[in-house]
Amino acid sequence: MKRLLWLAAAVALGAAAVAAPAPDPVAEPVFFDDVVTDVSAAFAGVWYCPRAEATLELDTVLTVAATEAATAALTFPNPVPTEEPDRARFSLSGTESVDVLVSDVALRGDSPGLVEFTVPQAAAFATTLSDEARHGDVCLDSVPKVWYLPGFSTQEGEQLELRLFNPFPEPAKLTVLAVSEIGVEPLPELQSVTVSARSWRDFDLATTLRFRNVLGLTLTPEEGLAFPSVLIGTGEDQASWPATRLADTWEFPLTRVGGAAPRLVVLNPDDQETTIAIDVFTPEAAEEDARTQTLPPATPVVVELEDLADGPMGVRLRASRPVAAAVVAGSGAGLAGTVGAEQPASRWLLPGVDPAGGASAVWLLNTDTADATVSVQPLIAGETAVKLIVPAGRLRQVLVDTGAPAYLVDAQSPVSAAWSGESAAGITYVAGAALQ
Repeated sequence: MKRLLWLAAAVALGAAAVAAPAPDPVAEPVFFDDVVTDVSAAFAGVWYCPRAEATLELDTVLTVAATEAATAALTFPNPVPTEEPDRARFSLSGTESVDVLVSDVALRGDSPGLVEFTVPQAAAFATTLSDEARHGDVCLDSVPKVWYLPGFSTQEGEQLELRLFNPFPEPAKLTVLAVSEIGVEPLPELQSVTVSARSWRDFDLATTLRFRNVLGLTLTPEEGLAFPSVLIGTGEDQASWPATRLADTWEFPLTRVGGAAPRLVVLNPDDQETTIAIDVFTPEAAEEDARTQTLPPATPVVVELEDLADGPMGVRLRASRPVAAAVVAGSGAGLAGTVGAEQPASRWLLPGVDPAGGASAVWLLNTDTADATVSVQPLIAGETAVKLIVPAGRLRQVLVDTGAPAYLVDAQSPVSAAWSGESAAGITYVAGAALQ
């Protein structure tokens, strides 16, 4: 599998190199220390990746990026208490990024892990690839008091799996509240569920809660900490995204790729009705209040976006009370989903070259009333930044073709950003990592 993935990537990059000057050679990072000391005190930031796995049929690519010289340490906890975790550590010189195959570090099936950086201006992303499907998203770097997970449906032939990842040396205990279109769902097995130290647990919600049109989850920690994510699937493709917090505004620069029909899954956890408004932004125009809707109390709702615009579009969700939301796109090119941005930011890190050798793009959304000047910098030696204008109330797509594993977006005024990958195996949406 790995050989096929990287052969495809090499062919795609070779074709791009015909029209572009060759970059200066980059020294290979040094992986795999025989002895990895405990240097956690030296690290300035940690990213937790609940969805990572490596088998003979599939592999996860961890994209690791920093905006300045840094050391990055990868740790994959071993669920066997007596076994040591699998580790790797390497250096990034200056503004640099690298793709790491999980199978090169931990070839043992499910392998959620964490990436520690010695600088705060850094991020990690995880994309899982196989011949038949692909999924992935940004890893997590913060822990809210309560997690929220807009899910999806559990109709015939659909997959919906919840993962709880506890990377810490103490057990974690959480209570999970599930709601659907019919109300609160009984899930006794998820009441005060315990996740052992440095381990994870998966829950097949498509089996326990069958034939639901939409599901939403609220996860409240009782003891310790754990990182939730959801994996959805059909017979053709898969999608995954992490849990999120609540906000009264969400921006989604990416909704439609390859003809996939987009929709929003919105979770209103409040005990009162919530009114939402959807603003639509295309490369040509903006339309506020393109759709308004009232959400019942403690209910998840699917909001169709397909008929709001033709072609690419970004959307902004505004709510009268804080909600959680994710965008999901299906049919056409495959299945994909991701979380949104609570607010625009001036700097973003994003994946770059598609690990599967397919087409990839950076999506920039400017919901402000003034134009934004944006620099899109490939994080690889020898490549220069692309500078462009994102007009007020517009969406811009930037095709990624330099071979850089990651990109840095620098904007003179805040924008929101996301990434898409598209190949024969399907499509993937990944949320950008905003830098403070």
